[in-house]
Amino acid sequence: MAHQARWDAADAEIGYSRTDELIRQSETVEGALLDDLPQTAATSIEGILAKLKVILRDGEHWEHPDDFPWPHIRSVLNDLVRLHRLDVATNPSSEKQQNSQSR
Repeated sequence: MAHQARWDAADAEIGYSRTDELIRQSETVEGALLDDLPQTAATSIEGILAKLKVILRDGEHWEHPDDFPWPHIRSVLNDLVRLHRLDVATNPSSEKQQNSQSR
């Protein structure tokens, strides 16, 4: 009981449980947004790039970024940026690809 009281006091002081709950809530919202992504039609090339970036970032978070299909998706993003003459700053994945190729 004393141990629990110390934990509760420390938790209240640093806000661990509240932060943990907020993280869980944000992960739930993020998952719902990812689930909606395939049904959300892009209306511009920038929208297509944004969708691909979301897929890339989420996938690379869970898997090794050099494994299929992540380099291939980065390549498509770079092709779209190049073909549509978009600012490279709109495609941060190109920097990651250049860094992995220079290793």
